[in-house]
Amino acid sequence: MASSLYHQCINPLFTQSLHRKNQNYSYFCYSTNQLRNNYTNCSARLRTTLLKSSSDKNPKTLSQNSIPNSNSDSGESRVKNSDPDPVPEPDIPSSSLWDSVTSLLEVLKLDGIGWDIVSIALPAALALASDPITSLVDTAFVGHLGSVELAAVGISVSVFNLISKLFNVPLLNVTTSFVAEEQALIAKDSSPDSQSKILLPSVSTSLLLALGLGIVEAVGLFVGSGFLMNTMGISVDSPMRAPAEQFLTMRAFGAPPVVIALAAQGTFRGFKDTKTPLYAVGGGNLLNALLSPILIFTFGFGVSGAAIAGVISEYVVGDT
Repeated sequence: MASSLYHQCINPLFTQSLHRKNQNYSYFCYSTNQLRNNYTNCSARLRTTLLKSSSDKNPKTLSQNSIPNSNSDSGESRVKNSDPDPVPEPDIPSSSLWDSVTSLLEVLKLDGIGWDIVSIALPAALALASDPITSLVDTAFVGHLGSVELAAVGISVSVFNLISKLFNVPLLNVTTSFVAEEQALIAKDSSPDSQSKILLPSVSTSLLLALGLGIVEAVGLFVGSGFLMNTMGISVDSPMRAPAEQFLTMRAFGAPPVVIALAAQGTFRGFKDTKTPLYAVGGGNLLNALLSPILIFTFGFGVSGAAIAGVISEYVVGDT
């Protein structure tokens, strides 16, 4: 009974399972061989492509590498005989990295318009950093007076820069656009040989507007210094209150030349000249760096000496 059950049920099932395993193993071997052949073909194609590209760029190097060598051929034949399915490695030319760098530099290469943009934008960015540089010089010298004075100057400089950037930067951008537009229209209508002076109404208008705006800022900073200190959280009992108000009050007198200088920078930008404002700003910063230690330490003005030095340098920049 058991023998008949084995021959009727178990033996056919075992034989069928073994047959399926043999089929799966044969399919696995076939797939492995196909993948190996595909990899070999892809590697050979990659090698051919790289050698072809290197031959187009360096034909002399390819001619040297393409000389047949009997020893290398015999060695390759021995390798092929020992391994029925060799996997060749692609030979990347040594000049590929240099060619990639060269092509990248060619893509990033600046043309005439690119160099014009850089020559205009770089001096303009440096000129805009004039007031922060002046404040940095002031804080560097005031730091030798004490931590209270340094903190007071830092708060006053923050308030002054906030008021200046809030009103002055729009005036700078508007002046630049109007001057450039008027200059383009006048240059289009006039003949190229004309040597007459160009009168732009936008220049005078922006300078007058800058003067009025600077006076308003000076009065606001001078009169509202106490309110601004309260807004910044500096109470009346704080030891920083007196030097902070003193510095801000003295620095308020420098608001008109700051606004006028920014309007002048916008005018020069409209004429595509950003180097002249940079030279003026550089001279003012140099004068501030020379006057600050003299007024702070030599004359003993302290925090007020730093503010006076900044105001004098700002007037020099505005007059320039």
